[in-house]
Amino acid sequence: MKRIPGTRLITWIALTLLILQVSIFAQAGGDPNKPIKDLNFQNADIKSVLNFLAEYGDVNIVTAPSVEGNVNLSLKNVSWQLALDILMKTYSLTAVKEKGYIRVVPTKEYLEETSLVEKHRSEQALTVPLKTEIIAVDNASAYDLVDPIESILTERGKVEVDKRSNSLIVSEIPANIELIKQFVQELDKETAQIKISAQIVEVSSQTLKEFGINWSVTGQGDLADGSFDHTATVDADDVSDPKGTYMFHTLQPGWDLTATLQALTSDGNGKIVAHPEITTVDNKEAKIQSGQKIPIKTFDPSGNVVITFEEVGT
Repeated sequence: MKRIPGTRLITWIALTLLILQVSIFAQAGGDPNKPIKDLNFQNADIKSVLNFLAEYGDVNIVTAPSVEGNVNLSLKNVSWQLALDILMKTYSLTAVKEKGYIRVVPTKEYLEETSLVEKHRSEQALTVPLKTEIIAVDNASAYDLVDPIESILTERGKVEVDKRSNSLIVSEIPANIELIKQFVQELDKETAQIKISAQIVEVSSQTLKEFGINWSVTGQGDLADGSFDHTATVDADDVSDPKGTYMFHTLQPGWDLTATLQALTSDGNGKIVAHPEITTVDNKEAKIQSGQKIPIKTFDPSGNVVITFEEVGT
């Protein structure tokens, strides 16, 4: 009977145990996020470990020829993804996600590879002919999109605005044109409109009391004392030497202000002086001016009368 040398026998036993261990874990595979209860490899060939992880995670892993050596790994209650991440970081490897598979290469080799790709891309950006496209802007102002677009242009790229059509004229390398189109599409969203309506009503305080409304300002401190329900508080903690805390009465929840105003005006107890309205867009300041222009007489330095018109109202 031919005897197997001791060293070869130990290697054969270790390899057999590794294959058995891989088979046991692989039977439970299929879900990359499924926890691995116990993962223990001692002086195992790294390619065999990666083959196990590929089987367990049900993914394709392609290992670069330069990936070699033995690993020691002892993990408990980890996911497949975490086990792969730990293996990559511990042994200076990088897992590159490609379409349909994961490519494992030494990190140093990956950095050299990406550096060459970036160098090629930079050289291409300096030599490839530029492409010019007109991108229509439907909702936003084309001028508002110039700065964001310039932030992703290459050195040779440029963007201009056609004011008449509210369009962007972009000259850029072809590889970047599609990215800019997607960028404009994301930014060119319709802004929500907000309608603000106000009513200025002339009504006596007695009539308001009859309707159960008491709009008054009270407070406590050096100027006044008192309180009431359904209030909004103005906090004076941030003011040096505050004179008190004052509360402004608000309508109770569920109060129909429109119905109240209609009742006041239909009975002749109130008069709508003005009903200004304005429509603006979200995050855009708007102003309602209700009033009239009146003449104001002033004098210039020579003593001549100068008439100017000033807006008064609210």
